[in-house]
Amino acid sequence: MSFFKKLISNDNGFNKNAESIDLGLYELSQEYEVRIERVTESNSKINRQTLLPKCKPNDDVTLKQNQNDDGLVEIEVWTKYGMVGFLQYSQVQKVTRSEKNGGKFTAKIHMITGGTKDKPNYGCILWMQHYVKKED
Repeated sequence: MSFFKKLISNDNGFNKNAESIDLGLYELSQEYEVRIERVTESNSKINRQTLLPKCKPNDDVTLKQNQNDDGLVEIEVWTKYGMVGFLQYSQVQKVTRSEKNGGKFTAKIHMITGGTKDKPNYGCILWMQHYVKKED
């Protein structure tokens, strides 16, 4: 199955930025940092380590839900430069559970770590916002 066929539609509850959430219907529930994983892998012919230094704090990211070859749900983290990694599995469970109940999430780059002589590999921390439907 091709990559694009495996992606769940854009109507899957994941949002690119907070402006896409109707604050008349939703309210902010939580904000927190999340370290993404698998940032040292390559996708296709692009090494993620070459993408991360281009990212800046507050850059929007898109979260894309995908089912891997083992049938497990993963959430890919995409920037304007390409895919830079995945949400941790504990976060995948939280996001998908909330999304099934009408919750929405946004994410931005919070910080790029590493890239030094002591720690040559880059890492990435996201700033996540979780929105829930307002109660009547």
